[in-house]
Amino acid sequence: MNVGSINGIYRWADAGGRLRPYAGVGLAYYWPHSENTVDNVQNESGYKSSGFGYQLLGGFHYRLSERIGAFFEAKVNSGTAKVDIAGGQAETPLRTFHALAGVDYRF
Repeated sequence: MNVGSINGIYRWADAGGRLRPYAGVGLAYYWPHSENTVDNVQNESGYKSSGFGYQLLGGFHYRLSERIGAFFEAKVNSGTAKVDIAGGQAETPLRTFHALAGVDYRF
């Protein structure tokens, strides 16, 4: 499953500290790659446009030094996939959860 999204993010003011939380919401679009077998008939339709959904996210950035920081972020996507199957089309709800963590460096 491939998903692309456009998000709006609000970052709370740092107020001189090192921790900066943020939250966001966005519009998601899905491009699934469907491979399926229905009644012993195989179908592979490749990547196809599927439909819209939404994304919610939240996290925080912690500044370790002037140039180095660490972050943690969680995202939830929800939408509906419409895919070609052997003999027609199918529709199924999509729910995904992503957790991200990393280190960043400011140039």
